[in-house]
Amino acid sequence: MERKRVLHHVLKTNKPAGVFAADHVERIGTNLFRAVCERDCEGIVAKHRRTPYVTEPAVWFKVLNPGYTQKRGRREMFDRFHERERLQVSLP
Repeated sequence: MERKRVLHHVLKTNKPAGVFAADHVERIGTNLFRAVCERDCEGIVAKHRRTPYVTEPAVWFKVLNPGYTQKRGRREMFDRFHERERLQVSLP
């Protein structure tokens, strides 16, 4: 819960485009997910509030919006970026 408080402070201070943090949601995650999908957001990342913050073993759940429109074509965008990067590295 302390990390969530810090996250809210960081997001309020820096205001990164397209990044939002929800308040703590218990038992009504389906309503939050429905709202995320209605707003064409990518999805939600969640964990149990009493689970400590660790990366291994995975305690986070990523629930993706299957209808997320910006996902289409994204792989090709990354491939083009990496191809340009490889070309720049190989140039004398």
